[in-house]
Amino acid sequence: MRDSFFLLNFSGDITNVPLNTSITMANIVQRACFSIPEFEQRYEKFSKELQVRQYSPGSISAYCHKLSAICLHFRKLPESLTEDDCRDYFSMLLSRSPSPGLSYFKHTVYGLRCYRKMMGLSSFTVPLPSIRKDKKLPIVLSQEEIRRLLSVTSSIRSKAIFSLIYSCGLRMSELINLRLYQIDNERMQVFVYQGKGKKDRYVPLSSNVQIVLKRYLEAYDPCMYLFNDSPGKPVTEQEVRYLFRDAVRTAGILKPCTLHTLRHSYATHLLEMGENILRIRDLLGHANIKTTMIYLHLASLPEGGKAFSPLDRLFPTGIQKSAE
Repeated sequence: MRDSFFLLNFSGDITNVPLNTSITMANIVQRACFSIPEFEQRYEKFSKELQVRQYSPGSISAYCHKLSAICLHFRKLPESLTEDDCRDYFSMLLSRSPSPGLSYFKHTVYGLRCYRKMMGLSSFTVPLPSIRKDKKLPIVLSQEEIRRLLSVTSSIRSKAIFSLIYSCGLRMSELINLRLYQIDNERMQVFVYQGKGKKDRYVPLSSNVQIVLKRYLEAYDPCMYLFNDSPGKPVTEQEVRYLFRDAVRTAGILKPCTLHTLRHSYATHLLEMGENILRIRDLLGHANIKTTMIYLHLASLPEGGKAFSPLDRLFPTGIQKSAE
């Protein structure tokens, strides 16, 4: 579990705990409801309001969990938190290991903002920090690294998962919720139902992936979902991440990459192969073209579109030779 790096011990304090800890988000919520008078009623009202306003299950889980964690830490209701409480808590989160600490900090701020808005708390006037947007470029695998990754994957199930993510540019949530009927072998399309922002889209089904999927279906005979954890239940994010880490290690890929790296690589490689960026936006399901434009900074474009310095065009033989 990605957020399990920052969990509460039984005294309510944030501690560094192993990623494979048995403590779950549900434990934190339960302890907050048990330890803080009236918190359970607030929690239930907040979570129901998020559902009514059609927030994604991931956002609902993250916001409710982070809200429970900060309240359990101070043994207070959200509206009783002071400015000093929030400052100390945020400082503690950000002093931890950078990546998970920053993510936990952001979701805690978002959760508190959302709680204040949803619950109509004019009395909760604690100033919450703004979230600075990183301007880092995503990691992208080369085409050769993708070939190597898929080649070393011996399990037909893992090969089907990775090749489908890469060939369709799927998000993790889109993959694990993919149902059998969404693979249209006749029209050679994959129907992505209610992706991020509750948007549907169609993406092309690769003929190579179709062959892999056929072998996978014959071997595993999944039920309802394309990839099962148990009959009728989708594969878990944790299992897919574990399989990917193992494949990356076997392929000898040294770049720090995650499953989402396959989606970034999909978009970048499409651009390098000549696909129109507006079409790439639609394939990725982006609401704003600005989100897609980042791939222009990543792609090694073919001749005619390759990035170059105008100085080299002005002095094709070199400045020094021109001056002589």
